[in-house]
Amino acid sequence: MYDAQQAGDGTGDRADQAGDGPSRDASPGIWRHLVAPTPEAAVAAATRAVLLGVRDRLAAGADRVTVGLTGGGAGSAITRALGDVADAPWDRVDLWYGDERWVRVDDPERNDAVARDVLRRHPDGIGRARLHPAPQPAAGSNDPDVAARALAADLPDRFDVLVLGVGPDGHVASLFPDRAWAVDPAADAFAVRDSPKPPLVRLTVSMAMIRRSRRVVLVAVGAAKAAAVRGVLAGDPALPAMHATGVESTLLVSTA
Repeated sequence: MYDAQQAGDGTGDRADQAGDGPSRDASPGIWRHLVAPTPEAAVAAATRAVLLGVRDRLAAGADRVTVGLTGGGAGSAITRALGDVADAPWDRVDLWYGDERWVRVDDPERNDAVARDVLRRHPDGIGRARLHPAPQPAAGSNDPDVAARALAADLPDRFDVLVLGVGPDGHVASLFPDRAWAVDPAADAFAVRDSPKPPLVRLTVSMAMIRRSRRVVLVAVGAAKAAAVRGVLAGDPALPAMHATGVESTLLVSTA
């Protein structure tokens, strides 16, 4: 049953449940860190945070709620968990992905392949939400820079809730350390042509777009992400994840 208020977002009222978080006085909104005992618990906490964000925006009078999803193991698990919530107000939710691989929409490697499958399987639940796929390569339109501009034009002014997976190197979306992730800070989206993991070319929202989001939910599941989590907690400015904060709140859910 959809009851985000009862479930909460797993954070309680404390600014940092782990007790070892950095000072975030210079960051907007509330910053919290939740250490989950298992990957499944981390996914459940992040899912509750998304549902709570949806409920709160509607309670505040919003006509529609804008939600950014993410790929990867934990991100896809969150999307599937959202699909199991049948009675949320999905007909008033718009879904995007914070980044997408520059492959055709029918390629199973697309990040949004999971969301399209989940929406298909739950037509009376999350299937009522509106999914906004990122542009794909096509005959006569194979320029990722053009596609990035089209993506930027389709994005909302801001995400009400944005879920971001944290990579082992501290990347979020397709904003990788030691790459030009701060390029064109005025743009809401741009093409990445030198991703350190395949495929090389991706479309991604910018850090400026991330930091306009009302609520950001960062998810770092598994031992491989532990060093990145420590870096974020220490305030390492070289890690894109350290800069990925929401205007109203930022929640880091990790298993370490």
